[in-house]
Amino acid sequence: MASEAKLTRKLKGHSRSLLCCHAPLVHSDLVATSAQDAKVCLFDLRERNNVQHYECFGGEAVSSICFTPTRSDILYASAGSSVYCVDMRSGSVGEATMKFNYNSEEINQVAVNQKANYLAAADDSGDIKVIDLEKCRLQRTLRGVHTNICSSVQFHPHRPWELISGGLDSKIVKWDFNKGRPLKILDQGVGAAQPGPCGQLFNPPFVHALAIPEGKVSGKTSRVLAVARGNGAVEICDVTLEKCHTLRSCNYPSQDLRNLGESTQLEICHREEDAMEGMHLSAVSTITFARFNGSKTYVISGGNDKCIKLWNWCNESKISTNPEGSSINSPIGQLLLNVPHTRKVNWICTAARSSEHIFVADTSKSLTVLTVT
Repeated sequence: MASEAKLTRKLKGHSRSLLCCHAPLVHSDLVATSAQDAKVCLFDLRERNNVQHYECFGGEAVSSICFTPTRSDILYASAGSSVYCVDMRSGSVGEATMKFNYNSEEINQVAVNQKANYLAAADDSGDIKVIDLEKCRLQRTLRGVHTNICSSVQFHPHRPWELISGGLDSKIVKWDFNKGRPLKILDQGVGAAQPGPCGQLFNPPFVHALAIPEGKVSGKTSRVLAVARGNGAVEICDVTLEKCHTLRSCNYPSQDLRNLGESTQLEICHREEDAMEGMHLSAVSTITFARFNGSKTYVISGGNDKCIKLWNWCNESKISTNPEGSSINSPIGQLLLNVPHTRKVNWICTAARSSEHIFVADTSKSLTVLTVT
């Protein structure tokens, strides 16, 4: 079980705040970052100063990046309303291999399916553009459901024509992108802000980020979706969107209590019901399944409360709910680590390495590297 997360080093290469980071599945020694300085940096973790710079994004902030699941040399990035394909084998380059201009507004996230033949780009208009990467053309525009910014998108891991999107209208939508229609809509509604721990108001349950387990997974871990909400909640949903559970845990490890330091707000909130059972104190901005946990039962969340949390989402608690009074299992989650950070967290990714497992892109110019032990 994870007991602590130590700062290993900081990777420098940008001149403005980081926005995103991603590590290729097939090469655990590489990690890429994007930032407001209109650059992508590629770091080789085996060497201290090995960094390549890519500046082929029209001078616009690079909001999202992702490697294809099967290669470490092809990266897709979004900047403004455009999607760029970069061949990393060329070293630092000034031109992209391909550029797609199908979105009408700023893109928030790009995602590539497991076969690397489709890319989805979610934008501020609420649209999702699905691009056929083999034919280099627009496959489908998904619209008419999200009434606000579409903040995140992920492909269904087992159904080749399905993807899932989330937005600032508090909706999670499962789509058939072949037919261009929604299959299921999970709508928590905006509503009024609800009082949170310590008396502050939580934001509505906007969907800021979605995540699915990466790589080859089986069993129940292959059928889950992690959701980062604006109200501080981390949710685990079945990919059918039939069931969703908010992760809650009152069992902070003793190390976390010592590491809260001088943060008065966190100390007060811990005394008041363990900061609402481990939830973030403000919007959860990013979420990912940990690659260094082979069973894919670890989820890592980062938020505007400057906290990084490591959960075991498979932990179950027996609760009595049925009329006979017998116990049933409820996946409430176990909070393994609560790591205070120095800045708001924009993005988190992980790698299956022997050390240096978690990469944190925050509002600084440097990528924070953490080792979990």
